[in-house]
Amino acid sequence: MTCAIGTLANGASATITIVVTAPSNPTSLTNTATVTAAEFDPSTPNTASQTTTVNPAQQPDFSMSATPAALSVPAGLDAIYTISIAQLGGLTGQVALTCSGNPELSTCTIAPASVGLGAQPATATATVSTRASGTVPPVAPQPPLGTLRVVLAMLFGMLALAMLAGMARAARQRTWRGALVRLAALVVWSTLAWGCVSSSTGTPPGTYTISITGQQGSISHSTQVTLVVR
Repeated sequence: MTCAIGTLANGASATITIVVTAPSNPTSLTNTATVTAAEFDPSTPNTASQTTTVNPAQQPDFSMSATPAALSVPAGLDAIYTISIAQLGGLTGQVALTCSGNPELSTCTIAPASVGLGAQPATATATVSTRASGTVPPVAPQPPLGTLRVVLAMLFGMLALAMLAGMARAARQRTWRGALVRLAALVVWSTLAWGCVSSSTGTPPGTYTISITGQQGSISHSTQVTLVVR
């Protein structure tokens, strides 16, 4: 764009105002204005030039990140990530944090579950707890204490002797079916009386993408980290 100022007397000044219409999408605008004269100027530094950059106002928002970007742990240990949430454009209030994408037989928790926005970035911790394969502790009732325990032990012994005697008679009579039934009953009684253990599978090995999401009103952002379970 070119405009004519006209003739200026020695030592006089003129003001030029440039009005720019900003685009619909916020962006930085840079304008440069240069003043020249038709007459010969023996002093080139007198040529005036001015550059102005206008940055759009930051909309209220927040940013978030998580470190480290990836962790590798054996099944049974925890993977711990640090989440950082920073205020942008003066946004205030609480940001609710959630996580998803953790593998089967594991849990993902964030503490605290929400953080407040302020001048300094807020932090939270995301913990993915994995499970090791192994055994589950006995879940059947445990032997009672004191006199009751002694009484039950005596009853158990008497029942066992009666079953063994019946098995002996059945063996002599070649009636193996009854003997097998009594033996099965003895095994079941032992299991119920003293508890049992069962095998349990752990968190499946593999590479997983954990997504951590922050929500404040209608504003939502997510960041991803990698978890490798060995």
